[in-house]
Amino acid sequence: MSRLIGLVAMFVLMTGMSEPARAGAIDCELRFSMSGWSVFYKRSTGTGVVTCDNGQSMNVKISAKGGGLTFGKSSIEDGLGKFTEVYDGKDDLARFNIAASRGGIEAAAKVITEREVPQGTRFSYASAETDMLGAVLRGATGMSLSEYLTPRLWQPMGAETSAMWRADRTGLERAAGSFSATLRDYGRLGVLLANDGMRPDDRKQIIPREFLLDATDAKRVAAAFRPRMATPYYGYGFKFWLFPGSSRRFALLGVFGQMIFVDPALKLVMVHTAANSTAKSGQTSMAREADALWRGVVRHYGGAW
Repeated sequence: MSRLIGLVAMFVLMTGMSEPARAGAIDCELRFSMSGWSVFYKRSTGTGVVTCDNGQSMNVKISAKGGGLTFGKSSIEDGLGKFTEVYDGKDDLARFNIAASRGGIEAAAKVITEREVPQGTRFSYASAETDMLGAVLRGATGMSLSEYLTPRLWQPMGAETSAMWRADRTGLERAAGSFSATLRDYGRLGVLLANDGMRPDDRKQIIPREFLLDATDAKRVAAAFRPRMATPYYGYGFKFWLFPGSSRRFALLGVFGQMIFVDPALKLVMVHTAANSTAKSGQTSMAREADALWRGVVRHYGGAW
């Protein structure tokens, strides 16, 4: 069990960088007021207004007892819903964030109550699923992600400075992102990943090698998650984006342009820090130019695509 918890923590950290997903058909938002400020109290009542991006709206009365309130269309995959992440302030992630800001991540999970497709059959990026992994780890260990990972990953890999991880009002880190570190320490993390979880200087295995192979080898993931299947370009492993091609290459990609590219065979790492004006860097020339640069660096050092 302790090994499993450790693996959960490792790939929760890896997902602090992510790529934009696709828009949904109709996005709706509930704005409400309730006694006690939250729909998650044992007994609460209130009123609100549902507004949708097709121009329709409706006044509603709200009543919650015990569990959470469900509103709008949602679905569950592995105990958590399918989210449309278009970063426009009205998507599912935005609504999840509103609920999390009021009652914490664990409380926000209660608004999602339906499953759309069976597990492992369709790729749909959802930041909230990673947030839930952080909640699972805290429930299993009694420790926050920072408390768990500091002595097991950050310090053993040789980080020279402390990182920063934004937390919700309950002290639980937003596992899907909000993680900040120095360029040099991002590079150290990349070197560790390029060596399949082993520090090259002292040969100490910090992350289990087989876990990283399962997480980053496109041949080991389900067909729906392979490159050019999960997305028109990338595949998706355990919180890593997988490059197409015969060689194993993967990346951590941030919506504002943060990137870590890794080629284990060449022991090659490229780190890019950025602050794009919107959370859509994957749709800009920045992403295309970074990909072209990475491909050129790989070829320069003898790699083939």
